[in-house]
Amino acid sequence: MKLKLTLLIFFLTQGFLFSQTVNIAGNPYGGNPYATIADAISASNDGDVILISGIHTESITIAKSITLKGSNPLTDIIQANAAPNTATTRVVTLSSGSYNITIENLGIRHGNADSSNNGGGIFGDKVTGLITLNNLIINNNKTARNGGGLSFDGSNVNITDCTISNNTATLEGGGIMASPNTAAAINCNVNIKQSLINANTGRNGGGMWINGNNSASYKIDVIIENSTISNNITTSASSGLGGGAIYTTSPTGGGVTLSFIHVTTYNNSHAALTKSGLQFAGTNPTLFSIYNSIIVNTGDITRKSLNLANVTISNSINTIFGGLEGVVPAIITDSGNNNLTGQTATQAGISGGLIDNGGKTQVLTMDKDIAFKNYCSVSLPISISNIDQRGFLRDATPDAGAFEYYNIWNGTNNDFTDANNWSDGNPVSGGLVHIKSSAFMPTAATIDVSNIVMDSGTSFITTSTYAGNLVYNRNLATTNWYLIGSPVTNQDEDDFISDANFAYGTGSNRGFASYNTLNDNWTYYTGTPSANVLTSGIGYSVKKMTAENISFSGSMLTNDLTPITLTTTGNGFNLVSNPYPSFINSETMLDLTSNSESLASKTIWVWDQSTGVYDTKVSTEAFKIAPTQGFFVKSDGAAGTLSINEAFQSHEADTFSKSEEKTSILLQLSSGNDIRKARLYYVDGATKGFDNGFDGALFKGVQNPFAIYSHLASTEVGVDLQVQSVPKTDLENTIIPIGINAIAGKQITIEATITNLPEGLKVFLEDRATNTITRLDEANSSYKVTLNDALNGTGRFFLHTKASGVLSTDEVVLQNTSIYAINNNTLRVVGLPSGNANVKMYSILGKQVMQTSFSSTGMKEISLPKLSTGMYIVQVETAAGKLNKKIVLE
Repeated sequence: MKLKLTLLIFFLTQGFLFSQTVNIAGNPYGGNPYATIADAISASNDGDVILISGIHTESITIAKSITLKGSNPLTDIIQANAAPNTATTRVVTLSSGSYNITIENLGIRHGNADSSNNGGGIFGDKVTGLITLNNLIINNNKTARNGGGLSFDGSNVNITDCTISNNTATLEGGGIMASPNTAAAINCNVNIKQSLINANTGRNGGGMWINGNNSASYKIDVIIENSTISNNITTSASSGLGGGAIYTTSPTGGGVTLSFIHVTTYNNSHAALTKSGLQFAGTNPTLFSIYNSIIVNTGDITRKSLNLANVTISNSINTIFGGLEGVVPAIITDSGNNNLTGQTATQAGISGGLIDNGGKTQVLTMDKDIAFKNYCSVSLPISISNIDQRGFLRDATPDAGAFEYYNIWNGTNNDFTDANNWSDGNPVSGGLVHIKSSAFMPTAATIDVSNIVMDSGTSFITTSTYAGNLVYNRNLATTNWYLIGSPVTNQDEDDFISDANFAYGTGSNRGFASYNTLNDNWTYYTGTPSANVLTSGIGYSVKKMTAENISFSGSMLTNDLTPITLTTTGNGFNLVSNPYPSFINSETMLDLTSNSESLASKTIWVWDQSTGVYDTKVSTEAFKIAPTQGFFVKSDGAAGTLSINEAFQSHEADTFSKSEEKTSILLQLSSGNDIRKARLYYVDGATKGFDNGFDGALFKGVQNPFAIYSHLASTEVGVDLQVQSVPKTDLENTIIPIGINAIAGKQITIEATITNLPEGLKVFLEDRATNTITRLDEANSSYKVTLNDALNGTGRFFLHTKASGVLSTDEVVLQNTSIYAINNNTLRVVGLPSGNANVKMYSILGKQVMQTSFSSTGMKEISLPKLSTGMYIVQVETAAGKLNKKIVLE
């Protein structure tokens, strides 16, 4: 189900999230803030999503199938107390029952459970449905018992993209404790993916304790995949059980199964060097399988990474081991399994500490020239994920450990095949490349890699085909609305929205919408699964809960986009987008004959998220449309298409406005924090009339209650222009009507930024309501006025360019006064000076057919008597003189 709302409401509803708020999504979101998270939980029903913003100091209990959702775990935090080590309770308790509970995008900190309670941060007590933890930072929690950060007793748990760090348990499991429970009556499954378990402290099991629980009749299966376990400490004496990384206890009859897939363990410690890494205990062996991993400690292999006592290695393939304690089984030493033993961290490829390198959790620094790279050459008997800890795709021969190495572009020219442009030489067939920002972006004649990751603002062009995958990350630097489009083909819509953390709106609406030209409104995504993909070349509007990247993944378009059929109904505005991972030149696109014949004008409109208004771009501005950028075009009303061709691609800097400097005046209208702009160009080839490609209208797909624009310098009846171009010649006699929309009582300021005007030419703003003229070309100059009446059009303000340093109102009093018929019943007079005016109208034979007098404020509409069609003479008389103009009634 999707809900349609008007465009205006969509773009004016800027603030979905506010600091330190708690809401239940869709009730409606933003209209029901609760004093505490506990209050929201109490008011919620199964299936509800509780949206949390800011820092909240409380301890909560959940006994419902609900979701707690923040936007960023660095800023949206639940804490038991404001300072660490001062609380007397844990942070979150998940009560027993068959609930499905999700917690995501939050920080969980400063919990402190006493000696009768496990789990200082989160405790799951016999939750037999599913606990899902996504993108959490669980840090600085403690317990006098087990599981400093997390503790799960008889529960099923999925942990993804989480950082569990700096937690402490007086007993076992500094970071995590997990065990079955007879009362839960289930075999427990704990899955940890793309996560970091770092710098936790426990008596035994510094990183994690897997407790098979001798009193339990059920088993526990723990799978850790694409994760790093590092720098964890056990505090027991050398005679203690140890397990700096993980400690397991398997009960009578067996009950603990542990699997590692692409895991890196490093620098975990215990007083006994033989027990520093993985340690197994209990009355029966733990079943342990390990694939494609790095299990090492530091530079000293006497600090063992794995103690082989009380463990059955059920499989070991493609793994680099450090020092091993005990009898090494044949399954490790068998050359057909491609395992390597006795390696230091450096020999395995670990060259430094934890760093941010993409993804939601930190990874260890790796040396590209050491063993781990492309190490996993033996096929596995199981199916595994094809991504690394960061979420980056792996290649056909993946690296050992949690991190997959990518060849990084650091271009000194545009040549994709120049080895000097890459961190690891020329990309190999089937390899992985990461295009990062550089002075030069790559262009490839041929390309044979398997995956390309591109950072925000980068650009890539290929003149050949490409069969691999492309990931493009676009940074959205605010939580405002953006117009976007997919730079890849076949991007699944549901996957894209699920990964993007878009904002919540009224009902089930999310901050993702497509535009409906027919009805001039938007269709919001509501979460109902579909088979939809993001259509190449079509634009969408998005709003995220937090300022961060959005990521597109799919195939690369390497030929011309199939022409987009333009919708002609409604207002004719069509939301389209750049379908390539490179910039495209709007001038080339708009000047294409088939496009210019289908469009109302050679104009695009882009959304400026910083000001919340649409910005007009005409073809002569040669605006460069960035990868992922959406924009509007307007149909001419007849059937037609828009072509976006491969030949339009170019490399540019990461900017939404890239064009050459021209002779121009940028007018800025401001009131408080509201800013609007209009541009005037003085160029060869332009006229004072409407020039397609030189002049561009204000976007009329929305209301414009606050705006600045111009009308044609020819004084013809025309549209409201955000961009106008006039000839460079005759500047002294060029007067441009300036239109403003603003409410009464508002103080407005008008300023000008002037570029490349001929030397000695001055810029003046005339206000005919106050009979004042103000220079705008001087340093720090501006014109301020408080409006007595609302403004909605031209007639009051005019822009003059003169060589003289002084311009008198007497010189311009009736210049640019426009007289025209709106229809056969109404005459409009625009640009009159302030004061009394008399208007007479004569037939072509000289007979007076109308006369009226009024006090002018710049513009006046006059009702006409019923008149025959034909030509008439209108005479306007003011204290400054007379003006005669011909009009035609049709």
